[in-house]
Amino acid sequence: TCQTSRCGEGSQCKMVNGWPKCVPQPSCENFRCGEGTQCKVVNGWPRCVPQPSCKDFRCGEGTQCKVVDGRPRCVPQPSCKNFRCGEGTQCKMVNGWPRCVPQPSCKDFRCGEGSKCKVVDGRPRCVPQPSCKDFRCGEGSKCKVVDGRPRCVPQPSCKDFRCGEGSKCKVVDGRPRCVPQPSCKDFRPRCVPQPSCQNFPCKGPSRCHLVAGRPKCLPTPSCQRINCQEGTSCQMIGGWPKCVHLPPSCQLIRCPKGTKCQMVEGWPKCV
Repeated sequence: TCQTSRCGEGSQCKMVNGWPKCVPQPSCENFRCGEGTQCKVVNGWPRCVPQPSCKDFRCGEGTQCKVVDGRPRCVPQPSCKNFRCGEGTQCKMVNGWPRCVPQPSCKDFRCGEGSKCKVVDGRPRCVPQPSCKDFRCGEGSKCKVVDGRPRCVPQPSCKDFRCGEGSKCKVVDGRPRCVPQPSCKDFRPRCVPQPSCQNFPCKGPSRCHLVAGRPKCLPTPSCQRINCQEGTSCQMIGGWPKCVHLPPSCQLIRCPKGTKCQMVEGWPKCV
């Protein structure tokens, strides 16, 4: 009987014509199955049975179906949630698995004038630099780039800025500051020549005049282009042309027929 018979690995004892024999164990080694099925030894014989799959298997959030030990199971989805990466790298899902990949950066990225590098959607890109070029602001404010964006900010002024005695408010480098008022307190007096026309030569019909404390050549005043009213004439008085009344005379007096003009007590009269 097979009870007292021993067979080698990969074989089993079987009664053949009344005698125990070691015959090969049935296996799936050379057994071929169609698509969607796999070979499995059932009741000692190889059979084609449906392959276990995740087709109609539902899993909760954060898990996914996976065939483990021939059965579909819900296993945690691989993610970057608790995945640690070294400096200069970041976690990224590659072929369904978390991997440490170099972080995108602007380190070796060159941009043209008026633009700067910025990491957008995980890639370095050249984006226009924010500027005040076409930005308009209302009265009393001016454009300034704040936190990377153009903004209208109040113009610095001395309006509500108070300064102590001996100083006054002045906008320096865009900020109101108290600066010392200029004075002669610590100033050493020096003798400087007074401006004058003494050694200031002028050309042509012009002469030197002090204008705002400085010598300047100005056209010489004359009666040449002066038009005076009737009964007056241009005369140079104190170096300047003036229209003055003519002395009374009979020159422009018209008298009626039978009379003539005579000077009486300095005035013309028809007599």
